[in-house]
Amino acid sequence: MKMLTDWNCHLLPMMGEWITAPKDTRDALLLLNARTGIRRFCMMAEFDCGKDSLPGFLIARDRAMREIKPLLPEGFHVFAGGYIRLRPGISEISGLRKLCLPRTGLLPVLLPWAGLSRETALEWNRLLYHTSLHPLLMETDHFIRDGFSPENVKRLLRLEHTAYQFDYRSLCDPEIRNAVRFLIGRRATVLFGTAVNSPGSAAFYDYQAAVAAAEADFGPERLTAILRAGIRNQD
Repeated sequence: MKMLTDWNCHLLPMMGEWITAPKDTRDALLLLNARTGIRRFCMMAEFDCGKDSLPGFLIARDRAMREIKPLLPEGFHVFAGGYIRLRPGISEISGLRKLCLPRTGLLPVLLPWAGLSRETALEWNRLLYHTSLHPLLMETDHFIRDGFSPENVKRLLRLEHTAYQFDYRSLCDPEIRNAVRFLIGRRATVLFGTAVNSPGSAAFYDYQAAVAAAEADFGPERLTAILRAGIRNQD
């Protein structure tokens, strides 16, 4: 069984979040571990192609990773991630594969909060069907509950070669549990994360309430398998 992982941890210092020093990262990870038991973290940061070059972003991200690793508590593991917000032209960025999760073709992508415009819909299609990358749709729970119409949610959950990331806390919601059940049934990759971005948010992350609600629905053994399943082969 794979280790429980936070696939959406926003605790890299000086990467646009509320973390300003490596010590803050360590403090937040300890607090988050106390709330969740998680000891493996994908350290996410947003690559804003409107402000930064990809090489510049990767240099800053990798420097932040080097700074936090010597301070990690014993038994904690971190690896570098990065997501891109969907906007016209991203599929043409050279070297975009460098943002993929390690040893996968999964590219973390955040769709626009308000839904897709004609231009972003075209870009989404280019990414899905005209590149060799497989999107990891970040914060899927938001789009199910607030961002998309029910019909568009159905289309979203049926995409081929696409993985889905949810907040652990969203499992309190029966609608999200039904979506997870559907995705697991079609053998899609489903990953979970916290989106925690400060020691304060880590200290009050309500993981246990979500687990209790999900256990009552899925059963303890099946929920454990869902939360620890990890990345499936996307081909």
